[in-house]
Formats: sequence, structure tokens, C-alpha cells
Amino acid sequence: MGMKNGKVFLRLSVIALLLACTSGTIVQAEDVSGKVNEVSESAEDTVYGGNAADGSALNNQLSITKEASVNGSAYSGYSSNGEASGNTLKITRTGTIYESAEGGYVNSGSGAVSGNKVFMESGEVVQSINSGSTGGSGDATGNSIELSGGTVTVSVYGGVSAGGNAKGNSVTIGGGSIDAKAGNVYGGVTLTSESAESSGNYLYIKESGTVDANAYGGYSGFGSALKNIVTMTGGTVGDCLYGGRVSEKSNGEASYNEVTISGGTVSNDVIGGYSQNGDVIGNKVTVEGTATVKGTDYSDVYGSYSIDGKASGNQVQMTGGSVQSEISGAFSYKGDAINNTLTISGGTVDGYASGGSSDAGAVTGNIITISENGTIKNDAVGGLLSEGTKGTSGNQAIMTGGSVGGNLIGGYIMISSLSNADNTVTLSGGSVSGDVMGAYTKTNGDASGNTATISGGTVSGDIYGAKITSGTVSNNTVTVTGGTFGEETSVYGGYTEEGDASGNKVTIQDVTVNGYAGGGYSGGGSVTGNTLAISGNSYVKENAYGGLLYFADGTVSGNKVLLSGGTVSGQAAGGMSFLGDAVEVSGNEITVTGGTIEEGVYGGLAQLGGNASGNTVTISGGTINKYVYGGSADSGTASNNTVNIYGGTFKSDTRLYGGFSDDSSGNTLNFYTKGITVDKLGYFQNLSFYVPEDTTAGETILTVTSTADVSGASIRASVYDSMKMSPGDTITLIDGRSGLTAEDTDYGMMSGSSTVTDAAFLRREVNIRKDGDKVILEVPEDSVPSLLSDTKLLAEAREASIETLWNASDMAAENYKEALDAYAAGSGGFMPYASIGGFDLRHETGSYIDTAGLNANIGFARQYEREDYVDTLMPFFEYGRSNYTSHLDDGARADGDQHYTGAGVLYRRDRKDGLHYEALVRAGHLSGDFKGKIDGYDASYDSGAPYIAAIAGLGKVVTRDTNSLDYYGKFVWTHLGSDNVRIDNTLGSSRYDFDSIDSYRTRLGVRWTKDISDIGSCYAGIGWDYEFDSKARASYRSFNTPSPSAEGSSGFLELGWKSRLTKENPWGADVNVTGWAGKQRGVTYTLSVSRAF
Repeated sequence: MGMKNGKVFLRLSVIALLLACTSGTIVQAEDVSGKVNEVSESAEDTVYGGNAADGSALNNQLSITKEASVNGSAYSGYSSNGEASGNTLKITRTGTIYESAEGGYVNSGSGAVSGNKVFMESGEVVQSINSGSTGGSGDATGNSIELSGGTVTVSVYGGVSAGGNAKGNSVTIGGGSIDAKAGNVYGGVTLTSESAESSGNYLYIKESGTVDANAYGGYSGFGSALKNIVTMTGGTVGDCLYGGRVSEKSNGEASYNEVTISGGTVSNDVIGGYSQNGDVIGNKVTVEGTATVKGTDYSDVYGSYSIDGKASGNQVQMTGGSVQSEISGAFSYKGDAINNTLTISGGTVDGYASGGSSDAGAVTGNIITISENGTIKNDAVGGLLSEGTKGTSGNQAIMTGGSVGGNLIGGYIMISSLSNADNTVTLSGGSVSGDVMGAYTKTNGDASGNTATISGGTVSGDIYGAKITSGTVSNNTVTVTGGTFGEETSVYGGYTEEGDASGNKVTIQDVTVNGYAGGGYSGGGSVTGNTLAISGNSYVKENAYGGLLYFADGTVSGNKVLLSGGTVSGQAAGGMSFLGDAVEVSGNEITVTGGTIEEGVYGGLAQLGGNASGNTVTISGGTINKYVYGGSADSGTASNNTVNIYGGTFKSDTRLYGGFSDDSSGNTLNFYTKGITVDKLGYFQNLSFYVPEDTTAGETILTVTSTADVSGASIRASVYDSMKMSPGDTITLIDGRSGLTAEDTDYGMMSGSSTVTDAAFLRREVNIRKDGDKVILEVPEDSVPSLLSDTKLLAEAREASIETLWNASDMAAENYKEALDAYAAGSGGFMPYASIGGFDLRHETGSYIDTAGLNANIGFARQYEREDYVDTLMPFFEYGRSNYTSHLDDGARADGDQHYTGAGVLYRRDRKDGLHYEALVRAGHLSGDFKGKIDGYDASYDSGAPYIAAIAGLGKVVTRDTNSLDYYGKFVWTHLGSDNVRIDNTLGSSRYDFDSIDSYRTRLGVRWTKDISDIGSCYAGIGWDYEFDSKARASYRSFNTPSPSAEGSSGFLELGWKSRLTKENPWGADVNVTGWAGKQRGVTYTLSVSRAF
């Protein structure tokens, strides 16, 4: 391509020499301005519009008309060392100009050439045409040439500066020709300065314009070529077309140049920016319309091109036209190609297409996008690298339409490189005649993290996350959710002919794959941790595997197949090897939750050599039509493989094998479902049946219609405790319809899963045994059940009732003081009073019960005064509510609410010597409910029973001044009637009997009271309680629950404050805080309020 232009710099050197030499006589003058000269007859020497020696040539005009020839050069403005600006040369009709034609010319010095113009309509220029040129250090800016006819033998220059910049110059070629023998076309040129820029120059080729050699928007001999623009709408370029180029001797960059070609023909390369040694950045090429890039040799299109420099951020857009050979966003031979793009939405490319490419540099972040009607007859690649150490990464190939005649590749290494990583190919439309690959390394190197995503379009070849000849493929991904594929298309996450394949993944959903599907493939190495997932309405015609090792020794481990839908017409294996002697196929898995597998299902398959161990098959849904093997090794060992059956549909000729081999050991069947029928059962050394919870007596778990061999195996079974089995009931685990071979077979139940419990919470043992050609579970008819220990909770609710009633008795007796005050504040007779109190207690019952509640009393008080004593009579009504929580030591818990309603009477005599005694009787009805878990089963009931309670007490009060001590003792009896309740629970319902409960409690105590005012006092007390019984008993038929009891001692320490009722103070209150230790523990908070009426 550009190397064909090695003579370019030589030609420009000749131009520089010509610029320094002139013909004819130079007129000495300061400035020459506004001169007009028309040459209509042939001249034997050089002609001028304006000729200034030491001054400037400004705004002069030279016209060559008719058929005049000039036997020299033609200058519209000439200066030896001044400035040449605004001069115009018009060649409208001529014969031949035998030397150069110049719009404005400066021989030397720092003078600028600017705004000069050349118009050529016909004739011939034997040498070059320059609109503005200087042999000095001045800039050439804003000069222009319009060529609409005629012939130029050498070159055409919009603006040339030997030592300065060339900026904003332009050349328009709408007709005529530039002779191929010597000439190129340049929008702007700089020659010798390393700091010079050829920038912002413009070249426009249209209609019938012909350039037989090269065409440049901007060219720099030693500096840079920046932001030059070329537009071609017609005509012909016989060699290369450049937006901007620097010579082979320059280290400058060629950046941000643009080429747009919408018509005409370029016979060689089209390049946005070219620098052999420098960087090429941000250049752009657009190919559209009817543009043709085609010659007798290679004709390529590049956004930029460099040998040693970096190619970054360049673009090529193609919406029409045709390219004979390669098209690329950018190319660097030795440098890096970074973040370049190629977009093709129309037109035809006969060769390769790439977002960015390099022979030996890093190829990173390049993108090719193909859409609509774009056609590429060869490969389409995001990033293309020949070889080297830097590798490719992060390149993308995106296709939404159009066609690719070869492969579609995210990152492609043609020979070898260390790494081909993190590249992406995305196909959602269009057609690919070859393969689709996230990454492809043709020979040696590793490929990792690459991705291929297919959601539409057509693929005739195979699909790979990554493919290499030799090396490691790891963590590559393929996702296929749509599209149409060829008759033999296969899908691989990672594929290497020699090396390791690890961590690759393929996802197939709702598509048809007519070939193979595999997470990872190796022709020689280890295949580990690869995954294949198939779902929806997918169809895989051939075998499907998580990992495959083919025709080699190595390891196949940790690979997975996940089938949740679709159909696999061939075999499906978590891990597989074929034809290898030293092969270990281990730890692979296949999980089937849906879909259909027509042939065998293998956790691990070592075919024609190798061992299979520790592989797993798990089936919970789908249809299995032929075989199930935990592991298979036709010439090695098959050990410690596992088959888990949770569900699914099995055809009647299905074989169910654990480790298929002549050397089979440690293989396990875990069976979690029921009603499955298979043809054969064998090669298991451990069989565990987890009988489903909804299984009923008489059902069969596994039926074997042909050979069932469990010889030497250990058969274990697990049942749900909630299963409904009664004495004499059986469940068949294995039904050997054609016989059951079970020599040296061991049977047993699993620990902790060998009982069933009925609705009455009676638990029975389940046994396992061989019965003819069956293996069965049974509850023996003579089995003796046991009652669950958690049924203690049922009785603890009754114990809570006793505690609630005891607190009610305690409060009723304590109301004496409030009632007495109410009577004293009244006007005689029976005086009403009211009180309310609360409690929050914990009771030790062998476990413990927390109760909290509220008690309320409304009653009447009347006193009868005698000479030596006072009698008090207190009839009352009572109501209370409480809630309780019962806790067992094993964590079981129950909760409930209770309430009671009753009435009672208190009689008390207080003697003047301080002695007092009392009696209380109360009776009523208590109701409550229960909600709890009995050994994990929800249970509830409602209950109600009558109660009666009595208190007898004796004490003595010793008073000194404002202090008093009350020594007392009490006996409290509480009786709660029996009940028969229906207990509803998770297992059903049953009726339990609750025995009546009697509580016998004594109390000894002393209270000190200090009067602190006429109505207020504080007090403190200490005491001891003892409960003699209160055991709560519950039973189902002849089975008694554990019985809670609060029997034992409790000590208390109380503190309180009391406000007495008087005629002036109708309200009374008693605030009490009591701390408990012993059987009754914790703190009691009591607030009693009374009112005199």
C-alpha cells in the first residue's frame, strides 16, 4: 500500500529545488501590487502577473488565454524574499506551459504565500501547478487550485512551504488529469521543518477529474499532518488517496484527518492518516454512495496506518460503495491499535474487515459494527493481531444486519500471542457464513474472558466463546437466545486443540443447535469447571456436555450441565472423556429440572479409557428416555458417583446405574420421590430412600421391570414423622417385578428419620426389610408407641390457670385494707369499693411459665364493732385476664390467653390486742386458649372449667407510735375443675382429658408499716411461700403427658406505699413491688386503686 510511494519524498525534494530556482529576468522593485497581465500569444520565456524582487507580490493577476504556449514558467505573483498573496492565475485555453504554473511564489525568506488562486480549464502543464509556494520559512495558507480540464504532467499543490506551515490550502479537481508518470495531488505540503504542520488543507476530486498517482489532503516531509480533509465524489485516483500523510523520514503524527469518498474510483489504498514513525490518532474515512476502491493489486481502506507509531481513536464508516481488499479502522505494523472503529451499514468488502489491527503491537478496544446492507465477503474482526507479545483485549464485533462471508470474531490472533482476552462478539441480525467467535488464536496463546452473544441472525459455522490451537481457554462465555444455525453448527464456550479448558460457560435458550454443545473442549489437557446451561424450547441434535477431553490423557473435573428445558437428542454428560488411558473424570455434575434427554444422562463418562469418580446426576424434572449413570468407565473404575432423583419422568426402558464399570464401588442413589418406573437398577453400593411426606400406605417408590440388583449394597430409608402410617401399614421402596437380587444387602433406617407420629402425638418406629422381591417399610402391628414429651405444654397451660387464680386470691385478700378504708370514709351500712391490680410472674414447673395479667374487684364492705373486736364482711365480684408463655427446656413454646369471672366473700376479725384472723371463699369459671408447637407441629385448643378457692389466715399486729409490725400466716387452697378438649394440630385432631388441679399453698410473713401522714404510709415485708401440689395432669387414652408442677418454696421481699381513703380523700391507692426467688421468680408490680362511694 503506502510503501509503493517511496518516491514521494524524492519528488518533493525536486519541487523544493525548483522553488529555489527561477527562469528569466527578475525585476527589481519594492512591492508589486494589482498588476494584470493577459498572455494570448506564445511566449518564449517565463511570464508574470506581478514580479517583485525584494518586495511583495500582492493581488496580481495572470491570464493565459487562447492557445498560447509558454516556454518557461507562469507566475501570477512572484517575490524573491517578500510575500506573495492574493494573486490569481487563470489558464483558460492554452497550448503548453513547459515548466511550472504558480499562483503565488516566494523564493526564500520568511514571507508568506496566502490567498493565491489558480484556475485551469484546459491545456497542459509539463511540470507542476502550485497555487502558493515558498522556498523559505514562511507559511502557505489559504491558497487554492481549481482544475476543471487540461493535463498536469508532474504534480498539483494547493500550498507548499519549504520551511513553514501549510494550512487551509485547497485543491479541487473536477476534470482534466494529473499524469501518472510523475504527478501527485496535494492540498498542502510542508517540506523540511520538523515543527511544521500541514493542517486544515482540503482536496476535492469530483466528476471526471483524474489523478493517475497519489492524492493527499495534507503532506509533511518532516513535521505533522493534521486535520486535513479529502472529499471524492467522482473521478479517478490511480494510486493511493490520503487524508494526511507524513514522509518516511518524519517522526511526526498524522492525526484527525478525514477522507470521504462517495463516488469515483481509487485504484490503491484509501487512508485517513499515515505516518511511518509517528502516531496516527483520530483520523476518519467514510466510504459511501458508488465509491469504488479497486485496482489490479490489493486496494485497502484504513482509518489510519503506521509502521512504528500508535493508531488510536480512528474511524472508518462505510454505507455504500465497494472495497476490493481489506478495510480497517486502523493499522499499525509494530505499534498498538487502540479504540479504533469500523462501521459498515452498506456496500461490499471483498477482503477482511477489522475495527483495528496490528502485526506486532497491542490490539485493544477496537470495534467493528455491521448492520443493514453491509456485505463482507471474508472475515469480520473487532481487533486483529498477527503475532507478538502484547496480545488483544477488549475488542468487539457487533452485527445487527448485513452479511459476513467468513468468520465473525471479537479478537483474532492470526499467528500467536500470549493473550487474547475480554473480547466480545454480538450477533442480533444478518448472516455469517463461517464461525462466530469471541476470540480466535490460530496457533499458540491463551484466551480468557471472551464473550459471544447470539440473539438473532444466521450462523452457518460454529459458535465459540474462544477457540485456539494450542494454549489455555478460560472463563469464556457464550449466550445463545435466538438465531438460525447451520445443519452442523456446534456451540463451545472454550475450545482448545491442545491445552487446558477451564471456567468456560455456554447458555442456550429457545434455539436449535444441530451439532454439539459444550462448555469446554480440549484435545489435550485438563478440562475443569466448565458449564453448559440449556433452557426454554432449545434443541441440541448431538451430545451436550459441560466439559469434554478428546483423544488425550488428562483431567475432566468440576464441569456442569444444567438442563431446565428443551431437548438433547444425544447424550448429556457433566464431564466426558473419549479415548484416553490416563484420564480422571471426577467431580462433574448434571442437573435436570426440565426438558428431555433422548440418550444417556451421565454425571461423568470415561469412554474407551479412564476412570469416573465422584460425579453426580441430579434429576428433579424433565423426561429421561434411556440411561442414567452417575459415572461410567467402560475400561476403568467407577467409584463414589451419586445419582439424586427428586422427580421427573422416566421412560419404561430407562436404566438407573450408579457407577457403571466392572470395578464399581461406593456409588450412591438418593431417591426423594415416588412412583418412578425404570427398566434396570444396578451398580449402586448405597441406596438411600427419602420417602416424600405425602406418601401413604400401599404406595411404591421405585418399580424395576427388568433386572434389579442391590447385592452387597446398604439400603437406608428416611420417613417424615408426619406421614400417616398406622400399625400394619407398609410402603414399598423397591418393587422388583422380574426379581430382586439382594445378596449380602444391609437394611436400616436413617438416624432421626425412622418414626411416624399421629394426631394424638403418639410416635411409632418404622422398620425396613426385604419382603420377597420387594424392599418395604412397615409399622409393625405390635408396635408400642410413645407420647411426645412436648405434650407437657398442653398441661402447662392449665398450670398457668392455677397461677392466675392464685394471684386473684392473693389480691382479693389484700383488698381488705382498701375495703376497710372505703367503709370508714362512708356513712355506714354496706359501702361499695373497687380495686384493680396487675402481675408479671415466672413460675418454675420443671420448665417455666411466664404469666402477666390484670385483676379487678368490685365489692361491699361492712363492719360490726364489738367491745373487744371488729368484724368485717366483704362480699365481692371478680374479673381477670392474663396471658402466658410456656417454655420447655428443648425450646418448645406455647402461648395463650385466659380470663375468669367469679364472686366471693371475705370475713375478717381484728381484735383490740392485735390478733386477727380471716377466711375467704371465692368461686367462678375460667376460660382460655392454647397455641403452640408440639415437637414442631402446630397445635391449638380452647378450654374452660369451674374453679373454687379458699383462704384461712391468722396474724397479729404490734403497733408502736407510727410503726406497726404484722406477723401473719395463711393457707390457700385453689381447685380448678377437669376438662375434655379437642386439640387441632398439623397432623389432624384428637381429644385429651385434663384432670382437675388442686393447689395447697402456705405463706408465713411479716410486714412493717410506717405512717408518714394522716393518710399515707409506706411498708416493707418479707415472707415465705410453699406450694404442696398444683400438679397439672393431661392424658390421651392410657398415655399421660409429663405433668408440670409448681411444688416448692418461694421467698419474697416487698416494698410499698399506701394512701388511705378518708371522708376528705375518697381515693385510695396501694403501690407494691415484690421481688421473688425460688419456684416463683422475678418481680411483681401491683397497683391497687379503691374508691369510696
